[in-house]
Amino acid sequence: MNEKEKDVRAQHIESNPQISDIQPGPFPPRKFPRPIEAVCIQVEKIYDACSQKRCPTIQVERKVRNATEIVSFETRHFKSECELTQIQDDPPLVRANVKYSYWVRVVYLNEDGDEKTAWAKETHEKSVVLFGTDEMFCKVEAVLEPLGCMVETPSKISCEVGEYIVIKSALEVQLLVPSYGFCPPPPECEELPTLCEEFLEAPPPPLYPPQPWDLEDNDG
Repeated sequence: MNEKEKDVRAQHIESNPQISDIQPGPFPPRKFPRPIEAVCIQVEKIYDACSQKRCPTIQVERKVRNATEIVSFETRHFKSECELTQIQDDPPLVRANVKYSYWVRVVYLNEDGDEKTAWAKETHEKSVVLFGTDEMFCKVEAVLEPLGCMVETPSKISCEVGEYIVIKSALEVQLLVPSYGFCPPPPECEELPTLCEEFLEAPPPPLYPPQPWDLEDNDG
């Protein structure tokens, strides 16, 4: 940026003092100031994406013994692999070969009333077609919702999971975007008080037990 451009930028900021007050968040409708510059940023640009919902039933049998009742149910450790293969040049299309997995953790009661834990792994593979080239990379995002479990037999539990999977083709690029300058410094962090700090700020504890007339005054 040369000296003339710096002067223009400074004049624009001075004529729009509200720019210095801009904070991250939504703008009021039609009440945001003009950007002060155009900047080049390096980001992951999403070229195409698709989503899918499914509700698989997962059989939990390993380490299930004398199950009578479900206590809790959750999903953990989602992992994914995705590979792009060029299948068409004009328009450019790729096949995204996706494989993902996660674990289901179930806590149940046995016939003695003891809590036990069992695990099961769910794995799924699929292929989808996206706009893009094989120079891009693939991203997989997931939201997993435990829908419920039931004890089918003393040695088998069935669990249903709601899956929302998003598959994207992306590339790291440089984009020219309007800007309001660097982000302002964030506010100071609020720290949770420790038990000692709460004790130090509290009024002193009573040193002596109440006298009889103190109790009569309170009753009366």
